[in-house]
Amino acid sequence: MNDHRIRKFAALTVVAAVALVACGGDDDASDDTVPEEPATAEPTADEPTAEPTAEEPTAEPTAEEPTGDEPSAEPTAEEPTAEEPSEGGAGTIDVDQRADAIELTDAELTALESLAPGQLVGIVAATMATDYHLNLNQAIEARAEELGFDAEIFDSREDPNQQLQGIEGFISKGAAAIIVTGLGGETIGPAAEEAAAQGIFVVQVAGRDLTDVGAVTVSVEEEDIARAEGTAAGEYAAEVYGDEPIEVVITDYPSIESLVARADMIEESFLEQYPNAEFVPRILGGTAENGVTSMETALQAHPDITGVLGINDAGNLGAFQALENAGKSADDVFVFGIDCEAQAVELIDQGTMYKGCVNTNPEGTGQLALDAFAKWLAGGAVPGILEVPVFVYTGDS
Repeated sequence: MNDHRIRKFAALTVVAAVALVACGGDDDASDDTVPEEPATAEPTADEPTAEPTAEEPTAEPTAEEPTGDEPSAEPTAEEPTAEEPSEGGAGTIDVDQRADAIELTDAELTALESLAPGQLVGIVAATMATDYHLNLNQAIEARAEELGFDAEIFDSREDPNQQLQGIEGFISKGAAAIIVTGLGGETIGPAAEEAAAQGIFVVQVAGRDLTDVGAVTVSVEEEDIARAEGTAAGEYAAEVYGDEPIEVVITDYPSIESLVARADMIEESFLEQYPNAEFVPRILGGTAENGVTSMETALQAHPDITGVLGINDAGNLGAFQALENAGKSADDVFVFGIDCEAQAVELIDQGTMYKGCVNTNPEGTGQLALDAFAKWLAGGAVPGILEVPVFVYTGDS
């Protein structure tokens, strides 16, 4: 009985204690509760959920997402490659590659429809006074306009200083391309280099002087053109004069180094075919006016001149006029030139003393020069050295 009462009292004591704790009435109990709260807060700061947030697989892809997007970003960086022509050309120039033709693909021609308008092609002509240069420069201009470019010809009038001014003028105008057609590049190298440095496409026609400054060069090979004339003339002399000694003169243009070299090779190749010739001092040619005056003077010192060779047709046509004025005919003199200007071809066909010329194809040369620029602008690869095929015209070929 007493044990039962004791157990009942103990149970009531426990219940009262539990009720007191639940009501927060025990100061010690509330003190114990306070330190437990930081323990509850500490895990909040150290919660694994905060660390995994930085390390979560979902967070790591977030850091790597740019990597997933990079392939699309790289094409974006490469996309301007197709559009760069509008900003100055995306093509390349292989300075060591040689070719004798430029072909524009359908895709390139389509690209040029939007790229060419508003782009200026500056043509710096040595002169417009000869048929060759007139045809050459007008062929460049016509081809440029055909493809949608703007084109302008600057006539240097055979003056190297004017030629330099022409180049500088086109640089100032913001030309997309500058095509120099003659007088050599010896004095214009720095200006051409400046143009190339500004992203202007530079083409040199008739010479290779500007290769080192990054220009594309379009020319007949001097050796080919010179030997074609010298050999044809020498063979003609051998056929007509046998081994008879004859006097021969060359109309030269000594202020242009490349043309002096051309004259040297004409003489050398002629002598290989006809060693009995004596070459009298060279005379100034290059233009008809020069040729007339020079030949009149030469005939005073050498009235028996039999052969006239020249670095072009223009100078020879002037010499031809002086010879006719002096009463010379096809029985007395033979003339061979270079370029096959219309008047020269006509005289050959008429059976006059003008016997042959080397056709340097000025129209084809002009188109070749312009197409090199057009292909580059459209993103194509362009050979650095373009060669113009030549052949000798004697009226039966």
